[in-house]
Amino acid sequence: MPKTEPLEVQTEPLTPRREPADRKRRPSSPGSPGSRPAVLGSRVRRASHELVVAQEACDDDALPPPSRTEQARDDLLQFMERPCWARLAVVHLVWIIGDGALFFFLLMNWQAMCTPDEDGLCEPRNWWYNLSIQVLNVLFTYGVLVTMPWRLANAHHLCCSPCSSQAGCDFYGRPSHAIWFHIPPAHRKGVLLLLLGNTFGQFINQATRIVYSDFHSQNIYPGNLWTNVFFCQNFLCAFSGAAYQAMQERQLRRVQPGRFPPGPLEAALEGSGLVGRAYRKWRARGGRSLFPQHKAVAVAVGASEPTLNARQLPEPRPSGIDDRTRRSSREVQPCSAEDSRAFDL
Repeated sequence: MPKTEPLEVQTEPLTPRREPADRKRRPSSPGSPGSRPAVLGSRVRRASHELVVAQEACDDDALPPPSRTEQARDDLLQFMERPCWARLAVVHLVWIIGDGALFFFLLMNWQAMCTPDEDGLCEPRNWWYNLSIQVLNVLFTYGVLVTMPWRLANAHHLCCSPCSSQAGCDFYGRPSHAIWFHIPPAHRKGVLLLLLGNTFGQFINQATRIVYSDFHSQNIYPGNLWTNVFFCQNFLCAFSGAAYQAMQERQLRRVQPGRFPPGPLEAALEGSGLVGRAYRKWRARGGRSLFPQHKAVAVAVGASEPTLNARQLPEPRPSGIDDRTRRSSREVQPCSAEDSRAFDL
């Protein structure tokens, strides 16, 4: 047998130039472990390309002065950012929790005011029940009134504004660091559709509570139908829109780690005492995200080559190579005589 020269094995991160060759060596079945890094690599490059294109699509040139409508929008949004609104939000939340608890207890008839008769009459329980639900609807209406300027401004930006609405561009088409503007426009439209459904649905619900304002009319047809349908619709749209937005923002934080601040839930977990320490230890041990995504990659805006996360995307093992030939990344070591036989065809 002729003498075999020692072979050199070099491992390096996956690059666009090496991807076609790597695909030939890997199994082609969708469920095989070797095919997953190639698929994720293509997703990484596509996400990086979309980010670069989005930054270039923003109107970074000199912009004309804002119109009267744009100036009025900016003044209103700036007014809504005053600290007094944050204090009112805390009071608003406390009122919702307190009145919601009263409404729930009376709904379940956990009270000692009276005993309902055969017709459901129970005073003063029915009066307090009707009052609690009317107050709760007024609080919900106040909430959608406060958030309506921001929602309508984004809807106008995505559908009617001449300025660019690509990912990464603000109301004037300029590059923005806010994570909301980095959500792709199609997903932003979906989030706004749900949130505006909550806004205008709550207005209809408030109108039904005004028409059927007493306990008796809201518990018989058609009052019980109209009041309950829009009440459930508002909750469904609000929670669906909030979850949709949180998932999109979480995905951006995973694709671009360190660029955006943590979300409200993660910030609360990081800042709390015992729970925060447990959460940080869980994340340090490699715990999965609250909203897991398949794109466990790190992409820098404008980077020519994506960087793979070695902890979550282990390097694929080429077929026919013994475990003893696996070396650290970018380290060249000669193969032994036993290992070289694995390459003989």
